[in-house]
Amino acid sequence: GGQGVDERYTEAWVMANWLENRGVARERIFLEEQATDTRENLRFSWEIIQQRGLAGPVAVVSNTFHLFRAQALSRQEGLGTVQALAAPIPYPYQIPGFYLREYCSVLLMFFQTIF
Repeated sequence: GGQGVDERYTEAWVMANWLENRGVARERIFLEEQATDTRENLRFSWEIIQQRGLAGPVAVVSNTFHLFRAQALSRQEGLGTVQALAAPIPYPYQIPGFYLREYCSVLLMFFQTIF
């Protein structure tokens, strides 16, 4: 993903470094640094997958609270059914707020598909 106004680096750059530090070869990592939200991140990532002719199942890695919506958006963006992998939440005290935000986002997504 991209870089928020309060972020020093793009989400893609941070995750690429995290993966590389854990043994993933840099040539196996493709950065998508333009997205400003989950839908764009899925769309732009799918374009990279198609442009590079990558094969195999697609997985979405995110926090547990975000995986339902990420999977729904992936279907809307043409990726079909993707695997969902939960990442740890670094600040557990924020979990209630995250779930509330996600609940509202799912409702908004639902209403956008109806109207």
